[in-house]
Amino acid sequence: MPRLSEERRILKESAGRFLADRVAPRVAECEARAAFDWDLWREIAEYGFVGAMVSPEEGGQGLAHGDLAVLMECAGYQWLSLRALLN
Repeated sequence: MPRLSEERRILKESAGRFLADRVAPRVAECEARAAFDWDLWREIAEYGFVGAMVSPEEGGQGLAHGDLAVLMECAGYQWLSLRALLN
């Protein structure tokens, strides 16, 4: 199995920490209400998940497919439904 580059390892650690700290504590409440927390969405967007592969000139992060895969994996560990919104 290929190893992550140093940059992707850092991305994975950072994204994992953000999701564990900011998203995971809110999942049960969102699921119980069957509603999404749009304040949480703004935090996720500010972190850089939204528009991850959009070019910086157009307001995105300009990440590669492999970077997006890392982000989706991290999101799936915390809240599988979140991946559908992010894709």
